Amino acid sequence: GSALAGGGMAYNIGDEAGVTTDGATYEGTVKSFNPEKGWGHIECSDTFEQFGKDVFLLKSQLRNAQAVQKGQRVTFGLTDNGRGPEAVDI
Repeated sequence: GSALAGGGMAYNIGDEAGVTTDGATYEGTVKSFNPEKGWGHIECSDTFEQFGKDVFLLKSQLRNAQAVQKGQRVTFGLTDNGRGPEAVDI
């Protein structure tokens, strides 16, 4: 039926690395990280256009590491709990 027209693109979603709950994955650079406090910020031009600020990074959201280094490239999903953009599934 015509309801399925154009729906074929959905099959490409599996090709994306690190698909998150909202379906969007971003790539950015760690701008700062404080291992003692367990948080920092990610610089990402795509999210900066949306929010006008850097993305907050929490140690608890790191998948395969206990820490990240300044300048490190990361991929992440995004959540906004009212305080601004936060990275998830880093």
